[in-house]
Amino acid sequence: MVKTYKYLGLDFEDNLRWNLTKQRLLSKAKGRLAMLSKALSEGLSFQAALNVWWSMVVPVLNYGSEIWGGTSFREAERVQLEAGKRLLGVSRTMASAVVRGELGWWTMRAQRDMKMLMFWARLIRMEDTRLVKQIYRYRKEQKIKRVNDWCSLVQKTLDSLRLGHVWHTELVGDEVAWKKRLKKSIRAREEMEWKAKLEEKPKLRLYRTLKFDLEQEEYLNVIKDSEARRLMTALRGGTNMLAVEKDRWKHKDLKKRTCSVCANGSTEDELHFLLECTAYERERRARDQRIRTATDFDFRKMEGETDWLAQMMLGVGCPNTSKRQFIQRETAKFVELAMQKRNLILYSNSD
Repeated sequence: MVKTYKYLGLDFEDNLRWNLTKQRLLSKAKGRLAMLSKALSEGLSFQAALNVWWSMVVPVLNYGSEIWGGTSFREAERVQLEAGKRLLGVSRTMASAVVRGELGWWTMRAQRDMKMLMFWARLIRMEDTRLVKQIYRYRKEQKIKRVNDWCSLVQKTLDSLRLGHVWHTELVGDEVAWKKRLKKSIRAREEMEWKAKLEEKPKLRLYRTLKFDLEQEEYLNVIKDSEARRLMTALRGGTNMLAVEKDRWKHKDLKKRTCSVCANGSTEDELHFLLECTAYERERRARDQRIRTATDFDFRKMEGETDWLAQMMLGVGCPNTSKRQFIQRETAKFVELAMQKRNLILYSNSD
């Protein structure tokens, strides 16, 4: 008896596990990711790299997932996470929830769920005379189902989206309406799971005050300098070179993770670096002056209003698009200059 059979680029296995297909797709996707990483190192823009990811890597990972997409494929999640970190230029230790949050990415599982359920709805709309429709009816009506049976996986996925009743009614409507309904349900599930992940990590205390929706952050396209953009992401995401993060690895109490730059005993966290540390006062005043001139926002008058200032500089607190983007660029410029100064001070103090 034949154990596997290859058809249209998919390896059909007698155990319905699709391991051979996933291994082959994974290998091909990793090869393309390596090409993308090389292009990024040679100066490829963020938006161009993002386009390459969606057009050259994602289609490989999701190839044929209408058929096998209900099965587990953790390796694909790891590839997406690695790609996200390379696009953002951040450390490998950056929290996965931050990577997905900054880019507004669904999990790979969610993408496969979308493709599989769109195919299922198309199958429902087929004429009953079609062979594939007849096979589907036969499999659905069977009382005994295997764990990896396609019908069982479709039903399980619908249940996870709170659409389990549609499995029985098969009222999917037209393609446009079904796609819109699916997107809404999948987005709700993804955001719920993503927010739960944010709550798991204490170091994301600042990020939770800045990020509320699973959508791509505007600053990623506004800030063109890759280093400034990387530092902004690191500051927002809590994985950076400040004492609040570095001393966490040494298991120091939060209050003991003090700033060695101004040495006034304050915890060197992201808001101390951005708003308070006296070592960067000249750079901070220059930043605030430029922002006041261009936007009429006087940050100096809002000293002490740390939540408001954090939203304005690191979040989306400003409702005016042009002013908000100007503030994002100025904040990134300050972060880059201040971080350079911080490194020089710490290096000179270590001599």
